[in-house]
Amino acid sequence: MKHRLLATALLLLPPSAVLADAPAFDRPGIGFGTTVLPVGSLAWEQGLPDVTRLKADGDRSTRYDANTLIRYGLHEKVELQLGGAIRSRLEEKSAGGVRDSATGTGDLSAAVKAVLPSDH
Repeated sequence: MKHRLLATALLLLPPSAVLADAPAFDRPGIGFGTTVLPVGSLAWEQGLPDVTRLKADGDRSTRYDANTLIRYGLHEKVELQLGGAIRSRLEEKSAGGVRDSATGTGDLSAAVKAVLPSDH
């Protein structure tokens, strides 16, 4: 049933929307894409959760982060990027067995990505 609904929706879209090229995606936390989004376009890029575990002298800490990047095309050669670890969790256990945890937001960033003039 879901496949029929999807096929019907694709048939009802104008041909330009179906054949439009997908934007080049960056990776949340690591921006490698060399293109910017078209003007007025919005892209939400969600990375898989990162897990970091540290052990020292019987103490243990584990941190979970889910990195996100939101991109918006401002101009044909400029885009705005907002990103970071929107959801983070830190779990700690001391050598004495005491446990503690905290949940919140990790590092956030704002950036402007621009295509520089080129002879090519």
